[in-house]
Amino acid sequence: MRNSELFPEYEHSNWRWPLLVMPLEGEAFSSWVTRVAEVNGGSLQSLCWATWPGRDLLMKDLDRSIPQEVIATLRNRTGQSTNSLRALSLQSLEGVLFEDCGDGSARLPWVLPVHLRKPNSHGVQFCPDCLGEDRTPYFRLNWRLSFLTCCRTHSRLLLDHCPSCERALNPYVCFGGLRRNTGPVPVHLCRWCGWDLRRTSPVAGDINMHVEAPVIPFQGELECAIRDGWVLRPGGEWLHSIPWFRGLQRLIRHLSSGGATKRLRLVVQHEMGIPADPVLEEFTQQAQLFEQLPVTFRHHTIHLLGWILEDWPHRLIRACKSAHLRHARLLMDSTQPAPFWLWSVVQEHLSMKYQRWRNEILPPGLTISYRELGERLTNEGSLLRERRIRFIREHPELCDDLLCLIRRMKAEGLYSPHSETSILLKHIEPVITRAMSRMSLLSITE
Repeated sequence: MRNSELFPEYEHSNWRWPLLVMPLEGEAFSSWVTRVAEVNGGSLQSLCWATWPGRDLLMKDLDRSIPQEVIATLRNRTGQSTNSLRALSLQSLEGVLFEDCGDGSARLPWVLPVHLRKPNSHGVQFCPDCLGEDRTPYFRLNWRLSFLTCCRTHSRLLLDHCPSCERALNPYVCFGGLRRNTGPVPVHLCRWCGWDLRRTSPVAGDINMHVEAPVIPFQGELECAIRDGWVLRPGGEWLHSIPWFRGLQRLIRHLSSGGATKRLRLVVQHEMGIPADPVLEEFTQQAQLFEQLPVTFRHHTIHLLGWILEDWPHRLIRACKSAHLRHARLLMDSTQPAPFWLWSVVQEHLSMKYQRWRNEILPPGLTISYRELGERLTNEGSLLRERRIRFIREHPELCDDLLCLIRRMKAEGLYSPHSETSILLKHIEPVITRAMSRMSLLSITE
């Protein structure tokens, strides 16, 4: 059957398709338009080819941004309003989770990427139990969000691949890989092998089904932030959800990074008593973004993030200091400035300002930079002077007899045995004065 016979073009653009489908609660646009095609006897691909000829709409993620012409056509053909159609896409989260969805081509934080030309991208998640309990199976819009990794209703991990063929789910792929398939394809079937996704059930003892208990309430807090647009921070302070998620995105990037900040992940795992996962380390070394990680690794990272936020900001500060991460590493790795709620904590507790480390680390009265300190401890002449200062501070009883002090220092190799004693008697007095006024810089590194 030809596409035009399934979805005929009529002269009047306000003609409606024979069977209408109402969007279900929280449904994604790709799921709804697939059900529209199914009840009218066709597939999503045949609907797009017949309704918008010459436009390859499925090359972009329609759940992210619905083109205006698509909205106008569907408004006339299905009777749905513009607002109800936009509510099916991630555009409904603009002003709550992010400021702008864009046109659907560029990467968007917190959104799992899905693309027809990249069939292995894990862009769609699902809960088999939810699909099995639905009177009409459908995919939820929030399953497209990377920080939602488990089903709070059934306390199980979401799946991001078909349990039969183990290929990533993609709503825009033709059924069975046949480009010209035009028959109806139920939304709950795998587009690659036809497996009924409702039949999947958790296997006892399967690590992939394990859900960390603290993640469930933390995920509920994140969902409430999306729903309300505000977050109640410790201390009773209300914060808008956009800067809140922007700060969480920065922390997530450090916890899932394979670069220098991976030390933060290792320290947090150690404090939580979680052994390092070599498979996760391999994934992160390949410069994977958080949104590109499999659901099991994203769930693990969300678990680490929730643990840090339970005792904010003390756990973050302690972990960063143990990992030797300073404010420059945490704040200067993005084109966007860090939100104030995160910036203020990092700046106050992890910024090594000169006035602070001078009093805490360097001897009193000594004002040098870290760079000069390093040069003094690596230059042979400077290093020898610091060794002399340390020797004098360790043997103050020798300062009363300068000749005895000089002989001992020659024996320790602090002065050349061929040096004139008369010259050393003039040189040793300022060294003694310096030694009595401050400790040796060598004590800092010991």
